[in-house]
Amino acid sequence: MKQQFLFLCAFASLLSCSDEGIPAAEVPAVVRNAVQQQYPGADFNWEQEGGQYKARVETKSGEEWQVQVSATGKVLGRSTSIPVAALPEPVRRAVRQRYGGYRITEAGRLAGAGRTLYQLVLESRKGRGLVVVLRETGAEKTDTTVRTTDGRN
Repeated sequence: MKQQFLFLCAFASLLSCSDEGIPAAEVPAVVRNAVQQQYPGADFNWEQEGGQYKARVETKSGEEWQVQVSATGKVLGRSTSIPVAALPEPVRRAVRQRYGGYRITEAGRLAGAGRTLYQLVLESRKGRGLVVVLRETGAEKTDTTVRTTDGRN
């Protein structure tokens, strides 16, 4: 549950990028190495939140990832924004079936703990927004809460 919360936080902060950061020299080597090994040759920007670190990564191919890392160098999760068209068909089908009056306005892929989740921002024709988390199969993530975009359940 804690790891899933971190995924959601990472994706939310990916959508609301800030320019505040810390110099790489202030990031413990074990943390830097954990991320740099996964993304060799990429550009990194670092942030610290409590005892954890967040790396904003831009790969040579132009992909942008956000990686959440513990102070001991354990990668807790990764997230990236993706085009709606890149969502797996089971995820798009689930949205059509369960949220027929909504369209997907933003999508993110959350990777960690050996699985991939998709966090979607949905908007109704009346302007009501929802945030939902689905598995690759389209099944809703049972231990997450569907929220309105204004933060209410």
